[in-house]
Amino acid sequence: FDRDNDGVCDILDEAIWGAKYLYKCLDLDTYKTIANVSSGYGYWGAPEAEDLRPVTGDFMNPGFLVGGFALVGKYSDGKYVTLAEELYEHNGGSIRDLIALYQATDDEKYWNELQERIKDLISSHDGGLSQFRELAEYAIAFPTVDEVEAIRNLAQARYDGIKSTSDKYFRVRQYGG
Repeated sequence: FDRDNDGVCDILDEAIWGAKYLYKCLDLDTYKTIANVSSGYGYWGAPEAEDLRPVTGDFMNPGFLVGGFALVGKYSDGKYVTLAEELYEHNGGSIRDLIALYQATDDEKYWNELQERIKDLISSHDGGLSQFRELAEYAIAFPTVDEVEAIRNLAQARYDGIKSTSDKYFRVRQYGG
């Protein structure tokens, strides 16, 4: 939808608005982001009418911004893609970030790193949920690559393991002895 008729779909307008705000929260010298900008519960007016919003808390790793900045930049201002690349170079990131960076740039370095990390995850998969989530995100993003069959087999093994520990009548997973 483009209800404001600005030529940009509304959901992208919202993503750009959020990216602009988060960009303001970054310290580009340290590649860290402020943890909290808030007046607390004492002010209930429009944010732009507030005199001073104090910065509280510490700075934190902005790794969570990499994927979002890459995708917003792909569909709007390319400066966000550049920023995503700089954040990734400085702080690293997840499989999701590599997927977004590759999709936004088509840069083979991200594809190659993604391939290495996926192969490592497949070979060292211990059934952990975080590993499984990253493998699933990769398989969804690139459903025709060779590794999808191995990921599908890991998913089936995980399903079979959960099913084997589930109550046969209520299908609720049981823990413990």
